[in-house]
Amino acid sequence: MREIDVLLQMKAYTAVDELYTYGKHVRGTNGVGVSIGQLATTKHRNIVPEFDSFVQYYDTDTFADDVIRAAIDARDNWTESQRRIVILKATQVLVMYFAALQNAYEAVEDCKAQKSQTSKDSHSWDQTAGILIGSLEGTAKNGTSEGYMFYDLAQEHCLEFGTCTVDTTGVQLNEKLISLLYTGRGAVLSGSCRAIEKVAEELSGLLLIPIVQGALSASSELTTSEDPDKRAEAYVYGRALVPFVKQRAAASDIDSYFGNSAPSDKRHTAQKLYAALATAYPRMNVDCEDIGVSNGIDTCSGVVYVSDYIWIVVGVGIGLLLVAAGFFYYCRRRKKSIYSENNARSNPPRAEMNHSMDLLEKAFTNTRKNVTPESSNSDSDGETELLNKKYIDDRVEDFSNNLDRFQDEDDDHSYDEEAIALTKAPGPDII
Repeated sequence: MREIDVLLQMKAYTAVDELYTYGKHVRGTNGVGVSIGQLATTKHRNIVPEFDSFVQYYDTDTFADDVIRAAIDARDNWTESQRRIVILKATQVLVMYFAALQNAYEAVEDCKAQKSQTSKDSHSWDQTAGILIGSLEGTAKNGTSEGYMFYDLAQEHCLEFGTCTVDTTGVQLNEKLISLLYTGRGAVLSGSCRAIEKVAEELSGLLLIPIVQGALSASSELTTSEDPDKRAEAYVYGRALVPFVKQRAAASDIDSYFGNSAPSDKRHTAQKLYAALATAYPRMNVDCEDIGVSNGIDTCSGVVYVSDYIWIVVGVGIGLLLVAAGFFYYCRRRKKSIYSENNARSNPPRAEMNHSMDLLEKAFTNTRKNVTPESSNSDSDGETELLNKKYIDDRVEDFSNNLDRFQDEDDDHSYDEEAIALTKAPGPDII
């Protein structure tokens, strides 16, 4: 990249074309040279999930190569300075983005293919790290300011968006990047294929953040002034982001305000770009809060994630359940009230019922007292019989005494008949 930059400053476009097409210093696993042009056109990029969105939008899989070659051949009426910016920036954010992710996802495929082997090859993952960091960052902490890859791009905008670390020399994004690269290498060496894939997915969203920061920064500058070099930079950022924007009006705004010529109402450039990209962050797997804040503009304004929809649906569902429960309770109470009113005549009050029961119980008790039990009648009849028997016995005894006294005087047998009659027939009921 640096050698291409030197040739561009010399305006040696033929040499730039050859170096871009054939390469010079980089060799692949088979010893064959690897060029930027090959990275921009290889069919293996289709392993990256985001690649299909770009092919569908541009209707070609050579979209990055088309932008770079148009600038090399001066087909888009760019100035000399603009041609240099378009070539370098397109290589950085269009070519290297997919080249790094291609190697990351190839590491996943290598892991699955080598699952039965004891030794794991981390070559693809090491290439991912090499493409993202580059050789010019050196070994010093936080690298240098002379890089051309994503590591340098994150450093370029951290101060503006407040994403630098506390000491202002480090970058939060780069710290996450290095952490993910180490995590991915550990997953490769341990043969954890799913872990490698998860790291690759996180990388795809993380690498878009400095691109978004660059686009938003350019939109703010183009709103107040027309800088030709910033116009060329914004154009490349737009080419890298517009395929993620699925709303037609938002995508049209990016094409219009980030075109290679200034729009008629450039004062709305920042407003339109912020609004257009807000529709794309969820699809880009980008957390808007990680982008930061520039010029006091809320990056998350108008952004709606799937999780927000879920909470809205849950809230509405709970609200409907509460309303239904309240309506059911109201109907139950109303039905019970109507039932009580309709049965008021047939169901006397409880106090009145108790009073009536008391009266009935008293009346029934009195009646029982007045009625002689059967056992009492039996006892009375037995007593009466005993009294009658005693009376008869007394009469018989008296009659016998009188009979002895008058037997000699009167031999009339009427007394015997009377005695016999008295002994056979029961006496009168005296009681």
